[in-house]
Amino acid sequence: MAKSAGTGRAGDGTPKAGPGDRTRTEPGTTDPGTTDPETVEPLPTDPEALVRFIEQRRTRLASTIEELTTRATPGSLVRRGTAGARARVRAATRTEDGALRVERVAA
Repeated sequence: MAKSAGTGRAGDGTPKAGPGDRTRTEPGTTDPGTTDPETVEPLPTDPEALVRFIEQRRTRLASTIEELTTRATPGSLVRRGTAGARARVRAATRTEDGALRVERVAA
């Protein structure tokens, strides 16, 4: 037996938006992609301004994806892990002025 889909406003037959669904925003209203109420920017109503807004958003998204991709490469993960391990070993075996902590190394 098939489940019946929920309906939107007052049973008008439109599907209900579920969690994670993106809602369409009309020009002049706020951008649904922004979750911080302090940084919500109104969408432009002028078509040319809207195209510029979309291009800027696309560029920002592309740079974010590129940065995340770079951070997640195996080589960069290994470099960060190695640097962290070296720093912990150095902190455990050396004093602040760089002298060897004999009591820790010899033990």
